[in-house]
Amino acid sequence: MKNKIICLLFFLSVTAAFADIRNAVCIVRPNYSEKTAAFMEAASDKLETAGYSDLAELFKNAKEGVFGSGFLLKDKIKKTMF
Repeated sequence: MKNKIICLLFFLSVTAAFADIRNAVCIVRPNYSEKTAAFMEAASDKLETAGYSDLAELFKNAKEGVFGSGFLLKDKIKKTMF
């Protein structure tokens, strides 16, 4: 019982510490050039014929548009963003 309470308190403290993380996360959507989109289509076709249908589907889906998340870091001194 003592371990459960300690785990619960730890979980709640970690959650409270990172509760404001949504303000620091950005959404990333790539803009592929036509050349890159053509490459992804060709790679998808070759992977499909080689028997890697799951990987081919990932390439097709990525070509149609994907998004991700990440962090933007800003240097306080130089004001450079990473």
